Amino acid sequence: KITAVTSFVVIVSGNSRPQNQAIASSIQDDVAEACDGMRTRGNGVPEGTADSGWILLDYGDVMVHVMTPKSRLFYDIEGQWREKGGEYMDLSDVLLPNAPIPDNTPDAEAQLGGGMAGVEEEDDPFWS
Repeated sequence: KITAVTSFVVIVSGNSRPQNQAIASSIQDDVAEACDGMRTRGNGVPEGTADSGWILLDYGDVMVHVMTPKSRLFYDIEGQWREKGGEYMDLSDVLLPNAPIPDNTPDAEAQLGGGMAGVEEEDDPFWS
């Protein structure tokens, strides 16, 4: 057991600050619709803003971090979670890529994975 605070940590990145805000809003709307008025353990009220580079949505058993790529690299939540025994969960079968990948691309399946592997801080188009 890594923490008593939450069971799952979900980390996502958008390509712009407005996109990060839209991602957070969409998650809030989807959770409200899925819960159909029932309370979650956490309140889901956003902490942080898209301008800060990090928005946290706390739903108790699930904590969602919406981060800019630079913030994600800097804080390395995935690395910290993994060091403490957390497990990586491959969600590529339920996530959609940012851009269409032609079916005839040999590594199309590999391109659907998440994470920040291979991204350098200098490659980040965001501010610090």
